[in-house]
Amino acid sequence: MNRKGSQRKLKLRKHRKRLRMLGEYEDESSSSGGEVTPTRKNNNLNSQNVQQNPSILSSLRSVLIVLSTALICFAAARNSITWHCQRFWGASGDFWQAQWDKFLDTVGEDPFYLWVYGTFLLSFGVYWLFGGIYTIMDVTNTPSAIRGYKIQPGTNEPVDTRKLLKGEIETISNPEDSDSDTDNWDFDSDDSIADKNYVPSNDTSDHSEAENEFQDDIEQDNFYCFSPGYTVKQVIWCVLVNQLIVGIPSSVLMYYAMKWRGYPPLRELPTFHWVLYELAVHILTEEAAFYYSHRFLHSRYLYKYIHKQHHEWTAPIAVTAIYCNPIEHIFSNLFPPFLGVFIMGSHVATAWLWFTLAILSTLNAHSGYHLPFFPSPEAHDFHHLKFNNCFGVLGVLDRLHGTDTNFRQTRAYVRHIMMLSFIPPREAFPEPSTCKHKLGKR
Repeated sequence: MNRKGSQRKLKLRKHRKRLRMLGEYEDESSSSGGEVTPTRKNNNLNSQNVQQNPSILSSLRSVLIVLSTALICFAAARNSITWHCQRFWGASGDFWQAQWDKFLDTVGEDPFYLWVYGTFLLSFGVYWLFGGIYTIMDVTNTPSAIRGYKIQPGTNEPVDTRKLLKGEIETISNPEDSDSDTDNWDFDSDDSIADKNYVPSNDTSDHSEAENEFQDDIEQDNFYCFSPGYTVKQVIWCVLVNQLIVGIPSSVLMYYAMKWRGYPPLRELPTFHWVLYELAVHILTEEAAFYYSHRFLHSRYLYKYIHKQHHEWTAPIAVTAIYCNPIEHIFSNLFPPFLGVFIMGSHVATAWLWFTLAILSTLNAHSGYHLPFFPSPEAHDFHHLKFNNCFGVLGVLDRLHGTDTNFRQTRAYVRHIMMLSFIPPREAFPEPSTCKHKLGKR
C-alpha cells in the first residue's frame, strides 16, 4: 500500500510539474489528506477581466512605447535625413534665404504688417483655396469617384447651397404633424445619418449632459436643421466674420504679445533643424491647448450658448471648420496654434508655415472625406456625430483620459489610419453584416 501511495504521489508530482511548465495549474489542498490536487486555471476569464479593466497607466505605457520608438528611429536616421533636407533647404547658394530676402525687399520689413496683415492674408488664402476645392466637390457632387471616400455616406451628396449662402430658417411647429420622419432619428444608428444633421432621439442614456441639453433645445425650439430645406445661419457669412472681424484684431493682440515676448530678427531665417524642433513643440502644444479648451466648451455651462453652433453639422464639410461662435473661435481655434509660437518665440516665417499646416489639418478633419495619403479624419468626424468622444487632434490625450472609449469600439476606429492605397476605407474595412436570416427564429 505504501509503495502504491508513493507511486501515486510521484505521478501527481510529475503531472503538477508538467502543468507548471505550461503555466496552467492551481494548487488546492485537500482538507482530508493534505494532498495537493492540480487544477486548470480559467485563463479566458482572467484575460476578460484584464480587458474590461483598462487603466490609464496601461494607456500611458502604450503612448510612451510609441513615442520612444519614434524618438529612437529619428535619432538613428537624423544624420542622413536631416543632412539631405538641410542640403535642400540651403541649396543653390542658400536658396530659401535668398527668396526670403527678395520677399522682404518687396513688401518691407515692418514686423507689424508681417505679423498682422501677412498672417491674415496667408490664413485667409489657404483656407479658401483648399476649402473652396472641397466646397466645389460638395456642391457639385463631382467627381463621382470621390463619393466612395465619404465617411458618412449619403450625407451632403450634394450639400444644400441654402445651408451655405441663403441662411433660410424654416420651422416645424408640430413635429408629429409634419411629413418628416423624425420618430426614427437616432444618434446610435448609422442608417439615420443621411441628410439629417440634427438627430433627436428619445434614448439619451449614453449621451453627455451637454448633448442631452442639445436635444432638449432642439425639441423646444421646434426646428430640425440641415435636412434639405432647413438651416440656421449663413455658414460662409459666419466664417467671413470670424476671419475678418475676429481674426484681424486677434492678430494685432498676437503681434503685441510676440513683441513683448521677443522674436528673432526678420532677415535671418532659422535653420532647418530648428524649424523641425519648433514644429514638434507647436504640434504638442496645440494638442494640449485644443483638447482642454474643446472639452471645456462641452461643459453644460458653455455648450448651449457657445459650442452648440459648431455642432449643428453632425456631418461636417470643410468650410464649417471655423463655423462657430466668435468666443469659441478665439479660445479654441486661434489660441491653441498660437500658444506654441509664443512659447518658442518663433520666427514669423516658421509661424506662417505652422499656421498653414494647422489650417490644412482642420480643413481635412472637417472635410467628411477619408482620402488616400491624407491623415485620417475619422476621429473628429466621429466627434461631430456622437458629441462626447474624440476631443483632441492627435488622440494622445483622448487615450490618456479615456475620451475615445466609444470610438475605439466602432469600425471607424479600424479605419482611422492613413490609407496608402486608392481603395476607399469603407471597402477596405467594411461594416460587419447585421442582416439576419428570415428563418433564424423558429
